[in-house]
Amino acid sequence: MTLEDAFAATARAAVREALAEAIPTLVAQLTAAVRAQQTERWVRRAEAAKVLALSIDTVDRRIRDGALTSRRIGKSVRVLLPGVPR
Repeated sequence: MTLEDAFAATARAAVREALAEAIPTLVAQLTAAVRAQQTERWVRRAEAAKVLALSIDTVDRRIRDGALTSRRIGKSVRVLLPGVPR
């Protein structure tokens, strides 16, 4: 075995060990990030229109048609946007 082969084998072993330690943490962080982006959000009609690339009138129409879920909170109307990133 040459010096280069020994160095390559040592480097591969070190990388494997580092990855074995880092991968569970990275998977947990990625899972948490994905779950955070998949939570439901209640937003104002104007923000819903912006996020969905619709006019406010179309958002109102979809609320009336039942295509979007809404809730009145005080004097404002909030629209449920499931799975929209924060």
